[in-house]
Amino acid sequence: MKNVKFILIIGALLAGFITVSAQVVIEEEITTDTVNILTADKAASQRAKSPRLAMMANLLVPGLGHKYIGKEGRAMVYFASEALFIFGLIYSETYSRKMYDNSKSYAWKYAGTRYEKESDDEYWKVIGNKYYRSYKDYNYEMELIGQPDKKYSEPDDLWYWEDDYYQTRYREIRKTATSFHVVSSFFLGAMILNRAISFIDVRIASKYTTLQTTKAEIRLKPLCSLNKKELGISLTGNF
Repeated sequence: MKNVKFILIIGALLAGFITVSAQVVIEEEITTDTVNILTADKAASQRAKSPRLAMMANLLVPGLGHKYIGKEGRAMVYFASEALFIFGLIYSETYSRKMYDNSKSYAWKYAGTRYEKESDDEYWKVIGNKYYRSYKDYNYEMELIGQPDKKYSEPDDLWYWEDDYYQTRYREIRKTATSFHVVSSFFLGAMILNRAISFIDVRIASKYTTLQTTKAEIRLKPLCSLNKKELGISLTGNF
């Protein structure tokens, strides 16, 4: 009988020990989906820059489209180029017109032409021709070739160079004026080319440039601990 009691006591102690050893801490964590309360959708949080707007801006001012998409370095290159071309165009064309006016004034002083005379450019070319020292030489040739209607007979049309030197100098002044006019044409062409290049360049660059807007969101994360008999909510934010 004593042996049976002893065995029962030992069995009870072992059962208690096994029960205690078998206790396992269970902790569960439940996470819900992210709740975004400040942005409408994904498209609103990441918006692509408009290539068309960038290209149209570059047609207006080369480099403006690059600045729009954030390419500051390239924008400055195009801005500087455009400023140089504009300055060159204005300076060369202004100087060209000044030299043309100077040539007319020079002819008035040394050939007796009327500086105020409004005539086409052909007239100023004729009086600078080395074969026509005076209107008489020109009129004589027109008679020979059978074109008397082209002769100059009006008092304001007549000229006579005092010396060949002055006529040569007159041609040099006009040649300088013409050269600067040609240069101004090159600057104008450079401005057009600058727009064409920047138009293509910004189209390529805009493919790899997007506007990233920061996500403003709050994350709610329910927590449950069975071991510690605790419930809670984890709150995290991203602004």
